[in-house]
Amino acid sequence: NLIHKAINAGVRHFDSAWLYGSDRYLGRAIASSPVPRSQLFLATKLITDWAVPGATSVDGESIVVRSGGSETKVSLAEDSTNPADYFEAQLADLNVSYVDALFHHHMDAGEDVFLQTWHKMELL
Repeated sequence: NLIHKAINAGVRHFDSAWLYGSDRYLGRAIASSPVPRSQLFLATKLITDWAVPGATSVDGESIVVRSGGSETKVSLAEDSTNPADYFEAQLADLNVSYVDALFHHHMDAGEDVFLQTWHKMELL
């Protein structure tokens, strides 16, 4: 596994994003690594439904995102700029309880949406 090779070579910083379709692979590699999670720096990027190319609304309460050859259904809160649902899904895919850095992916959604999302990210 390429991620295991990177860890064995001394890489300790991993940058991920749900849209890259690599979170599950990275999560499995971290879980099976001999290096403790506390010695790895994990950065990821938050997405919201308005920022996901190819996202399909299923029932008004969830979306399906096709990325990296996989399909993921994510439940949405009433407020589609609420990042909690996405962040929880990312943590589950990464198989971790925390990340070291969380960035806002696709900041070009407009200033109002960006600021709303940012303020809600502060609560995570």
